[in-house]
Amino acid sequence: MAVTQKNTSLLQELATLKQQEQKIEAEIKDVSTYDQKNVAASAKNKSALEEKKQLLAVARSQEEELHLLRLEINKLKTKVGHVSLGL
Repeated sequence: MAVTQKNTSLLQELATLKQQEQKIEAEIKDVSTYDQKNVAASAKNKSALEEKKQLLAVARSQEEELHLLRLEINKLKTKVGHVSLGL
């Protein structure tokens, strides 16, 4: 009888430990999933930031080119008179 009670007690303890193990594994899975989502979001934000920097560089380059073209047009206007841009 004492052996059966001890065995039952050990089985209950084993069941409790098994539940704790499953709970910990679920928490680990949640944390790793959360980390993966953060890494993906971070990579996406970094990519978007790089794209924005590239677009700003292109815009600055085009702005500078427009400025130079306006200066060229003004020079031509003073030399020749009227400049037709054909736009």
